Amino acid sequence: TTYFNFSFTSPDAIAAGSQLQLDTPESVALQFLASTTAGSTTFSGALVANGNPDFSVIKNAFARQYNPALFGTVNGYVLGPELTLSNLSLTTGGTNSIVGTLNHPVPASINLSLQGSAWMPLLNHIAPTAPTAATGGFYLSVQPYIASAGPNVSLTKPINLIWTRPSTINNAFLFNSTNCSTNPPLTTDVAAGTVQYSDPFPSDWRRTFRVCQNASVDIPVPGGAIQSITLANSQTIPLPIATVKPLISAVQNPKINGGDLFNASTSSILSVTLSWDPPATGTPFGYSVAILSPTTSPTGSVEYVALTTLSTAMTSMKLPPDLLRTGQIYLFMITSMVDARANVETSPHRSSLPTASAQLLSAPVTITN
Repeated sequence: TTYFNFSFTSPDAIAAGSQLQLDTPESVALQFLASTTAGSTTFSGALVANGNPDFSVIKNAFARQYNPALFGTVNGYVLGPELTLSNLSLTTGGTNSIVGTLNHPVPASINLSLQGSAWMPLLNHIAPTAPTAATGGFYLSVQPYIASAGPNVSLTKPINLIWTRPSTINNAFLFNSTNCSTNPPLTTDVAAGTVQYSDPFPSDWRRTFRVCQNASVDIPVPGGAIQSITLANSQTIPLPIATVKPLISAVQNPKINGGDLFNASTSSILSVTLSWDPPATGTPFGYSVAILSPTTSPTGSVEYVALTTLSTAMTSMKLPPDLLRTGQIYLFMITSMVDARANVETSPHRSSLPTASAQLLSAPVTITN
C-alpha cells in the first residue's frame, strides 16, 4: 500500500462544481480526482494505492483545476489554475506528500461552433434496427511532449483544456477524459461564441479538437439475451477555425453475397463476400471489418466479441474461410476511416490529422457448409 497526501494553494475560489485532478503521463497508477471546496483558496486530499506499481519511476505530474462552464446549451469544464510537477521523488510502499501552489490561468480562447445536429442523420441505416443516440462530447486538448509538427502519435494521455461534462462525476471523469462513454449525446448545434480557458503549456505541444458520438443498438444473443453494442463516429482535428462538422459517415448499402446485410441470413463458409458503397460524407482512405462471434465469458454469460479485424482499401472483401466456423453465428462491423497520411495497402500505421471513423453493424449471419 502506498499513500499520497495532496496539498495545494491558490485554486480558484468558485461557488461550486470545480474539480481538482492530478495524473501523470508516466503511469496509470497515480491518478487522483476530488471536488474543491466552494469559496476556498486551498485544497487537500489523499489517495491510497494498492498493488505493486513502481511509483519511483514517476518524475512528472500535472495538477489542475477544472471549473464548470456552459458552452451554449452544453455543460462542460474549462481549465483553470494548473501546476506542472517535475523531479518527483516518490516511494513505493510509503507515504508521499505532493504539495505546491497552483499557477494563475494563462488566458486563451477559441470561437466554439459545432454542428452537433449534423451527427444525428448519420445514425440512419447503420444497423439492422434503428440505433439510439447514446453518448457524445467534444474535447479541446493538448498532448504533453508531442510536437505539433510531428506525426499523429498518441503516446501520452491528452490534457483537456475544455471539454463536455459527464453525466456523472466519478472515476470515468478522470480515466476517460476524452471518451464519450459518460456524456449525453450531442443532438443540437453548439454556438458558444468565444470560450475563455487557460493554456499554460508549451506552444509546441500538439493541440487537438476531438468530437465523438456514440449510438447503441440492441442485438439478440444466442440463448435469449439482448446485447447493446456501441457504434461510434469520432474525429480528431487541429484547432478549428470554422464550424466543426462530421468528416465521415458509415458506408452505404452493405451487402453479403449481394443480399442486404441488415437482414439476418445464412452463407456458405466457402463464399462470404461483403460489399458496400462509399460513405455519403467524407472520403475514406480505407475500411476495416471486425468479425464478432458469440463467446461465453467466465461468468457464463454469452455476448458478441470481436475475433479479428481485416482491412481493405476496396469496397468489397471476400472473407478467408479459415476465419469462420460452420454452424456459428457472426456479426460484421464495418468501419470507414479517414486519415490525412495513412494508406491501408502501403502504410497503414502512418497517421496525421485529421483522423475520423464511422461504424456500421450487420444483422446476424449463420455460416453453413
